[in-house]
Amino acid sequence: MTRRDKISRAGSLLLAGIVVIVAFAVAAHAAQTFTTPNAAFISYSLNIGEVSSPITLPSNVTVHVMGCDLDFAETGDRGVGQATLVRNSVIAAITWVSSSIGDTFVSSGDFASPFGESEVFYLDANHLVFVAATASNLKIANTDSNFGHKGNLTMIW
Repeated sequence: MTRRDKISRAGSLLLAGIVVIVAFAVAAHAAQTFTTPNAAFISYSLNIGEVSSPITLPSNVTVHVMGCDLDFAETGDRGVGQATLVRNSVIAAITWVSSSIGDTFVSSGDFASPFGESEVFYLDANHLVFVAATASNLKIANTDSNFGHKGNLTMIW
């Protein structure tokens, strides 16, 4: 092997080593910055006028809530809605931005009252089934006077 071949081989090995080091550094950094989100899936089946049990949001973290009403065959009504919410545990309030089927606008709100609740978004096109916020949790309400409703909510945080 000539001196030129030895230098070329050493240079190639050095370059390959640098590539490996950079690849590991990038992979290690990527593993540190990406986290798997938490999620919860909640099915509901509400009779006429019924309200679900309270759904507690995690404190002081942004939560994306999306839901749907799935009983089109029975009621002729279906839909989807979504909201991004945060529950502030220090001041006992929920703040949100939401949209629902049939709405041509995005709504927002802030609810801190210990009494009552506020509609966050609708789950059906007729606006009879909705997700409501209290100062500390969410509820699903069916205000339809003719049919029960079924569907689900997914929360990601």
